[in-house]
Amino acid sequence: MKTPENLTFNKDPKFEKVDHEKFLALKSQLTENKLTCFNVASGSMEPLIGTNTNVMVRTTTLELSQFDIIVFWCKSRQILICHYIWHINRYFKKEDQKILVTRNLHSGEDLPIPEGHVLGKVVSHKIPLATRLKLIFRNWLNQNLRRGFF
Repeated sequence: MKTPENLTFNKDPKFEKVDHEKFLALKSQLTENKLTCFNVASGSMEPLIGTNTNVMVRTTTLELSQFDIIVFWCKSRQILICHYIWHINRYFKKEDQKILVTRNLHSGEDLPIPEGHVLGKVVSHKIPLATRLKLIFRNWLNQNLRRGFF
């Protein structure tokens, strides 16, 4: 397997911008190599994936599911981001693509993206079951607090 250069991505504007053309080139390179290494420059997935941690990313040939960690292109900010999938909307589609709702481990803010913006799935790290349960409980609690049930 050919080892491509390590790529760094982050939501910080001082990092390299990735326009649509560069995103498509990276996606093509990943499809050709099947697996590549990226360096995560932000702390949005800490403590699971620390700042400056290398992650292995594989092309997404299979269906993605909740809690899969992905690298995707954020069109509005022109950068690559590493988040986990919170929800897949199979009914509401944009440009005939499913909408993936992603979150980081800290704030739980939703960031919806079209499926075509996914660069690949992180295969070197997985969200542990205990963390998944914590995220589900935190979401349930937040929804009920907003509704005034407590």
